[in-house]
Amino acid sequence: MSARASTRISIAWPPAAPSEPTDTLVLGVGGWYVDLRITKSDLSIDWAMAGERLTVLENPGTIRFSHHIDSRGFYGIDQGDFSTLPNGDDLEVGTMPAPHLDGKISPYEEVWREYAAPTSGTTSWILQSSDKKTFVGKIGGYYIALGERGVGGFTALREEIDRDTKSWSVKYKVGPFETLPSMGANQRLFENDGRWKLGDVIDAGGQKFQVQAIEVHRTHAESKSKS
Repeated sequence: MSARASTRISIAWPPAAPSEPTDTLVLGVGGWYVDLRITKSDLSIDWAMAGERLTVLENPGTIRFSHHIDSRGFYGIDQGDFSTLPNGDDLEVGTMPAPHLDGKISPYEEVWREYAAPTSGTTSWILQSSDKKTFVGKIGGYYIALGERGVGGFTALREEIDRDTKSWSVKYKVGPFETLPSMGANQRLFENDGRWKLGDVIDAGGQKFQVQAIEVHRTHAESKSKS
């Protein structure tokens, strides 16, 4: 699967009407993803997770997600069916534990909107720490770092490129985020990401990370010249 950064527009638990209580960003590269959902009302973590994604069916699109780390302690597999709405957004339907129903498995409907595709010359990637407890991902001007800390603890960091200064700035930070590698603090290291290969081990923020997914973005002409 191609690299994709997307945000959730709404969630509905039928027959209830759709709403959007979170600011959600999902980064997917290859067969891996990181997903951070921040509650708008108090800027806490609503849900954060990272793991693998697998296309089960192409048409209609069915994707299965495994949870290697999860702020709610869910380590199973969930699956969603995707279809394209007339305005270009994606509708995802399936079943999952409903927090407002004490975790009862319930049907849901989510609407997703993809951000602009990464520009040529950039690299998208997802890394996993050697202890398997931390994931970091970058697509274009979006960066997420997630980590399990202790028993039931979780930390998250989301950074974005500032359009005016062209530098990375923190949008959200929750928990002991100092234990997570910051894109801004490691920008010089990450500038070499175009040379990384799948399986490479990177040292960032005093931790070792393995490259689990990577995609170098080129124009069609550039890709043709490389072949």
